[in-house]
Amino acid sequence: MKALSILLLAFPWPAYCGQTYYVSTSGDDSHPGTFSQPFRTVQRAADLVAPGDSVLIRSGVYREYLTVERSGAPGAPISFAAFAGETAILDGTGLDWRYGINVEGSDYLRFEGIAVRNYSRGGAPGFGFVSWSHSSGIELRRMEFSGVGTAVKLHAGGDGIFLEDIGARDYAWSGFDCGPAGPGRQITLRRFAAWGPGTGNDTAADGFAVETGADIRVEDCLSSGHAGDGFDFKSDRTELVRVVSLRNARNNLKLWGKDSTVVNSLSVDSGLTNLVLSEWGTYTVANCLFAGSLSYGYLAEFGYGGGATGAAVYNSIFYSDRPEMGGTLVY
Repeated sequence: MKALSILLLAFPWPAYCGQTYYVSTSGDDSHPGTFSQPFRTVQRAADLVAPGDSVLIRSGVYREYLTVERSGAPGAPISFAAFAGETAILDGTGLDWRYGINVEGSDYLRFEGIAVRNYSRGGAPGFGFVSWSHSSGIELRRMEFSGVGTAVKLHAGGDGIFLEDIGARDYAWSGFDCGPAGPGRQITLRRFAAWGPGTGNDTAADGFAVETGADIRVEDCLSSGHAGDGFDFKSDRTELVRVVSLRNARNNLKLWGKDSTVVNSLSVDSGLTNLVLSEWGTYTVANCLFAGSLSYGYLAEFGYGGGATGAAVYNSIFYSDRPEMGGTLVY
């Protein structure tokens, strides 16, 4: 898995000399999209891009939604990014539309430095970033999401997905949701902070969830205040590294797959259980702290579902100061 993470960090895309388009709130969509004559909307540029092209977005608030139906290629991704040192915001206020950025099922796309906020339709919260079909080679870096239902949604899964330095807050449901219509494979989530809408009793809204797949690495991520689980991964070969899960209404950390690990992580005050390892899986837990003063269930449950499971636990602490738990910390 370490080799996989390095591969995703240094994606072997050679230099590709594509077209660069510019977008500005002072531009016009009849312009050619150059630096001196930029487009007015990001969508105008998205309708023209080809593999290897880049779209640079100048500072400002763009009241539009973006649909990207064109794909890049291995070695020639299509890039949408805020202009260096500037702040670009996609804002759906008043649009009555549910998708901030919708890539359908397009592949090899990069998005960087863009804030996405306030997308809903008919009063129903929408999605900050969504792919409805299986996508490959998607990268999101330095993105912020707010005022939506789910920040990032991969409905049919994806391959080679990389998210880094993501902030999500003030949303109705989830921070990151992969599935249920397809597997997620070779996914890296790094420094993704998901501040949920508050605790509750709805088990459907997890902070981070992958419904099926394999080879998932989640590191330096935070999940707090979700109505369901904090981290819920049904994928095999899943690594949770230095994650923090706080005050989620159901389970803070929940793993279902084979050969999965939790290391150097913190889980505090779940509504139900701080750590759940499902039946028929194989797990390693090392250098972690599971603590609760608010939890009303066990701090940890091994073999959820009643079947056998294999778990090795090293150098970890399970602590609760609730006497009504009767002294049982691990079930």
